[in-house]
Amino acid sequence: MTLEQEIAEFQEKYRIGLPELKRHFTETGRAKIEQLVFGIYPKKVTGLKMDQALCHGDLGYWNIIYGKNHQVGIIDFGDLGYYDRSKDFIGVNGQKMLDAVLSQYGDNKTLREKIVLRKQLLPILDLPYFIGKNNQEGIEKTIVRIRETAFE
Repeated sequence: MTLEQEIAEFQEKYRIGLPELKRHFTETGRAKIEQLVFGIYPKKVTGLKMDQALCHGDLGYWNIIYGKNHQVGIIDFGDLGYYDRSKDFIGVNGQKMLDAVLSQYGDNKTLREKIVLRKQLLPILDLPYFIGKNNQEGIEKTIVRIRETAFE
């Protein structure tokens, strides 16, 4: 996926979620979210350039299993593809955990900047999933996450 395709996908997911955003945010709040999706993110991420790599595509605690003897496994490779390498780290929560993962992966300032940007957009990107499932509880929790991340 190219950077331009990714930006377009993010913007389309925003459009899909817009009816819910209109229900939960003031016009000023929606304008701030829209500025993030259509202005801030594309400008910043384009400036940081694409660092394409083979990525899991949906890596997070929900796709990591823990076995006996401290074995760790990764599951669900349905979104496997070539993306910017920062994509695989947006589901890693907690600074200590992120630092540990990046110390093994190869840490750098640009990678961390992209992770921060992507984390801001993640709940906006998740919203259409819950809308499609007609999952009101998921929608409400995602709205809370949008408030927490887009307005930091």
